[in-house]
Amino acid sequence: MKNEKILICGSIGYGGINELKDFIKFLRSENLNIIDYISEEDMDYTHIKDFRDKQSLSEKIINHDLQYIDDADIIVILTNKPSFGTAMEQMYAFNKKKKIILYSEDPVPT
Repeated sequence: MKNEKILICGSIGYGGINELKDFIKFLRSENLNIIDYISEEDMDYTHIKDFRDKQSLSEKIINHDLQYIDDADIIVILTNKPSFGTAMEQMYAFNKKKKIILYSEDPVPT
C-alpha cells in the first residue's frame, strides 16, 4: 500500500478542510503516498456558503476532484460530516472500480 497513490476525500466546508489536512499530514507521517489535492492546488473554498450562482467554479471543482480520483489507486472517505460532493466522488470511484475505505473517528449511524 505504500506505493499506491491514496486520495483522501471528505467534506471541505464547515471546518472539514482542517480534518482533511490533519488526516493527510498524519498519513504522510506514516510514509504513505498521499495525493494532497487541497494544499497544493489552493482548493480552499470554505468561504463560499452557496454555490448556486457559481456554476463555472462548481465545474472547475468537480473536474479537478474527478481527475485526482482517476489518478488515485485508493480512495479514503472521511465520513465524519455529510457531504453531497463526497457522496458523488464515492460513487464515481466505485464505478471506476477503485479501492474505497470509509473512515470515521466517531461512530456513524447507518
